[in-house]
Amino acid sequence: MFSEFLLVGVTAIANAALSSTPAGQNVSLSEAANLLKNNLIAFSSAIRAAWPGAGNFHPRSIENEVWFSDSKKTETFFYLDFEGNQGYVVLAENLDMPLFVPTGQLVFPQGRPIYYDRELGFVGEDSLENLLPLDCANSMNPQKTGTYNGQENGAEGCGKIIDPVAYVSARYGSGWTSTLNSTPLWSSFPQQTNFSFYQRYEDNGSITSEGNCLLASIYEALDYFRYSGTLPTLPSGYVPSYPENDPFYSLFMSQTTASGSPRYVTTNSTVPSLHRTVRNWFRDNDSYSFVSASVNHGPNFIAFLNDLFGFSLTSQVLTSWSFDNDIFASISAHQRLYIWNEDEGTYAAHSMPVCGASRFSKTTGWWIFSHTDYLNFLRVADNLVTSPRFVDLSAYQSEFPNTGSFLEIKFQ
Repeated sequence: MFSEFLLVGVTAIANAALSSTPAGQNVSLSEAANLLKNNLIAFSSAIRAAWPGAGNFHPRSIENEVWFSDSKKTETFFYLDFEGNQGYVVLAENLDMPLFVPTGQLVFPQGRPIYYDRELGFVGEDSLENLLPLDCANSMNPQKTGTYNGQENGAEGCGKIIDPVAYVSARYGSGWTSTLNSTPLWSSFPQQTNFSFYQRYEDNGSITSEGNCLLASIYEALDYFRYSGTLPTLPSGYVPSYPENDPFYSLFMSQTTASGSPRYVTTNSTVPSLHRTVRNWFRDNDSYSFVSASVNHGPNFIAFLNDLFGFSLTSQVLTSWSFDNDIFASISAHQRLYIWNEDEGTYAAHSMPVCGASRFSKTTGWWIFSHTDYLNFLRVADNLVTSPRFVDLSAYQSEFPNTGSFLEIKFQ
């Protein structure tokens, strides 16, 4: 058994067994299951009386029953799922109860053998020699496609989230609590097209804008340092964009579509002075013209900015990170900002400054058997709309492991 604490619940059905089982005779697994099913009220009452946290444990029926063996087929177990989200139990012979959870329910993957292990829980075959624990809980089995409540219309995956509370409820179920940390004073949610020098007309009549999301993100982060008072001497105001100074300007202007119309046209005759500094550096040092810039050159630009203005900024690209220590803990300070660079998913090949973070938590089980699950979210200025959006970072890392990065910019 997990603990002597569970003897309270076992005793409730064992008492019923005394009148039907001769003294000294073992209680078979089938008998144990029937005893629990036939004495469900006594079992639930005993659990509620022993543990105040189980006040909502009132199962009235059994919803699902599944037989399991261990991987060596030396022991048999019986899984009983109480109705709704009233929890579940695993029974063994002689009223042994290796697992009891008073909330939630499980769904098991189809198409492969599943066993129950007293130490690992439910497991599936990874190879002939190894077993892997299965994450069977509905609450932690997110889908990979579809638009959830709380997302923009038509959005798929784990981004473009407007209301993270509604999204979490729709995708992961109820019972989650959240803590939001918003970057103080962050007020800038521009669209990256506000800073584009060019637009390109395609042969099918569509218009393509510059892939300048990283440039816009670096500008927005630095501009935050300026207006928040961390780097007040950074330039403000607008200046002429001067696209004709680009070495590729003449080439762009000479190109035509299949119908003979200009392929490229200039836009935004004025841009923020600081953005032009960012853009011109990447043009001259990263071969930026119209498509995306390289995140790996971000730290080199920050070094250039230090030389230009006498700052003491540091910068690095993080391909692994601690959400708590690197992201969530830095939000309340003005000295460190992050740019999220998403490789796949909703915002494929897109960069966005992080302007907050949200942590959702949900605790299941009780006493020494309780455990807490966490969901991590980024609050971003996604450079596409003029209000904040959220990214489900936990789902992203689950669906696209070892992808994505943060560009960190820190004031010393």
